[in-house]
Amino acid sequence: MNKTTCILFFLLLMSLSILTSAQPTVSDTLSLKTVDIFSIRKENFNPGVSSLIIDSTVVSDPGETAATVLNNYSSVFVKSYGQVGSSTLSIRGTEARHTAILWNGFNINSPTLGLTDLSLIPSAATSSIKLFQGGSSPVFGNSSLGGTVILEPFTPEFSKNFYAKVALATGSFGNLHGTGIFNISGRLVSSRTTFFYTSADNKFSFENSALKDHPEQIQQHAKESFQGFLQDLTIKTGIHSALSASVWYQNAYREIPPTMVVSESQATQRDSSLRLVTSWAVQFKKMKINVKGGYFNENQFYEDPLHALNAIYKSYSWLSDASFEGYINNTIMIHGGISDTYSKAHFAEYTEEQNRNEFALYTGAVFTFIEHTSLAINIRKEFTHSENPPICPSIHLKSLLFKEKVSASASMSRNFNLPSLNDLYWIPGGNPELKPENAMSYESGLTFFENNQNLPDIRITGYYSAVSNWIKWVPGAAGVYEPINIDHVNCTGFELGVSHQKYFGILFMKANLMYSQTHSQWISSDNSAAAPKNKQLIYIPIHSASGNISASIDNWTIQYLHNFTGKVYTTSDNSDALDGYQIGTLRIQHSLSKSNFELRIYCQINNLWDASYQVIAWRPMPGRWVMFGTQLNIHKNNKQQKI
Repeated sequence: MNKTTCILFFLLLMSLSILTSAQPTVSDTLSLKTVDIFSIRKENFNPGVSSLIIDSTVVSDPGETAATVLNNYSSVFVKSYGQVGSSTLSIRGTEARHTAILWNGFNINSPTLGLTDLSLIPSAATSSIKLFQGGSSPVFGNSSLGGTVILEPFTPEFSKNFYAKVALATGSFGNLHGTGIFNISGRLVSSRTTFFYTSADNKFSFENSALKDHPEQIQQHAKESFQGFLQDLTIKTGIHSALSASVWYQNAYREIPPTMVVSESQATQRDSSLRLVTSWAVQFKKMKINVKGGYFNENQFYEDPLHALNAIYKSYSWLSDASFEGYINNTIMIHGGISDTYSKAHFAEYTEEQNRNEFALYTGAVFTFIEHTSLAINIRKEFTHSENPPICPSIHLKSLLFKEKVSASASMSRNFNLPSLNDLYWIPGGNPELKPENAMSYESGLTFFENNQNLPDIRITGYYSAVSNWIKWVPGAAGVYEPINIDHVNCTGFELGVSHQKYFGILFMKANLMYSQTHSQWISSDNSAAAPKNKQLIYIPIHSASGNISASIDNWTIQYLHNFTGKVYTTSDNSDALDGYQIGTLRIQHSLSKSNFELRIYCQINNLWDASYQVIAWRPMPGRWVMFGTQLNIHKNNKQQKI
């Protein structure tokens, strides 16, 4: 598809969003009442930051990961190292280390890398994904300089209830995926068990643009397998108190395929992780208290016989947090707490075992003195034994205007990101003198017709972030790369979102469109070769967009998704670049229901237009490929007991 086709498609999608405003809205999902009195929602204190919620109806397919979901249903850039490689996020012109990934309130970013591989997070691990675009360090802490992704846990139900979901999918390139979810609950106990499995050969054909005449080749040495389980258990210890525990274990095996410029690869990588979280929560008349602790263990084994490499990387983290949330009166809500994270790692590339302790104090309040207007103020201070993170305040304002047809929001915050343990201690190259990255971030936005039954929801947000002490690995003495702090980077841009859903008799339609324009450039630097002034940062597209439209009638649903990623530069001086690309996905689903059973059957065609593209230079991506899947849901429950 050419650029003209892309523009026409998005204009059509926006037109359909507006045209569907002719009929009254009826929600296509059934909201089940669940007991959620124990969770503390820190995001409630972030009202001025742009957010997106991707719910469970989207993330339920086997084989889906956080990377594929965010790539399909948001306009953020997902940086994928090939079909079998790692995937990370770039939000608002920042890099992967600037996005915090939270599970049960704890940051699961690797202490050694400072980031999370989203291709190793199955969508089955979460009930929904919340994406916050913009700095949120005063609320969520370290790594939230560019954005935050929250993997929402499942809310426990306290009624006699049984729910099971078994899903299987298979398709091109030897893809085989399976998911099993089993939920059992009673008056005092709620249990949810999740299993997941995926495997693929990934032997797809591609044009090798690195060779003369671009010959067609078959990707080799690209097998992968991935399996694990989650167990969530909540026990009521009183009328308004509960004890919870969550276990998440998984392991993955990946063959590292050769790039287009390498003829052979024998490298393999094994990743395993164990995450444990326990919490106790109690609710009083006007206050909630939550105390929790966690243990994370990550292991990576890398082998490359061709280069005589055999490396083992292990890290451990112990986490704790105690927080409260409450109301002083009907117009003031407050929260606060303390947290501590102790991490350690011992690699062959470190001279000795390295560790870091992060201790934090945080508090905030939301004021609603004026009807339909909220003002949130937060402040956070973190302490480490070496770096000195700044005090991080934020202020957010949100107000409904013009008879609730328009809402305006604004936010200002200071944000930071600590150097990873690899940045500090990797030999050769690590730099123990690195300073934390810090940023002043500003954004403002308008939302039109939010929750309006007759008109589409339109959201426009502009943002600006000035980042100092940006960490970049550059060639040093004897050609050895080393990290340095560079001043400074400006990230500016705007985001547009349009969404709507309508019934036309028995036909139900939904449409969404998201677009981002991002400029992320070096403004000043002592190293002009590593950071040329006024040049776009590598692998950060200026333009990106995604859209989807679906139509449902009776038990049939057809959905089309479209993703556009603009040109990205691959060199700091912007002399080389990868062309932009467009990916379409078509899905057809049929459902059969009887009593407490539901069977879903679907077919999904990925890369519908058979585009030839690269996300990372010289790492091929597959052309058109197909998945077939089925899902069986069993749900038996009695009326929920309110507490």
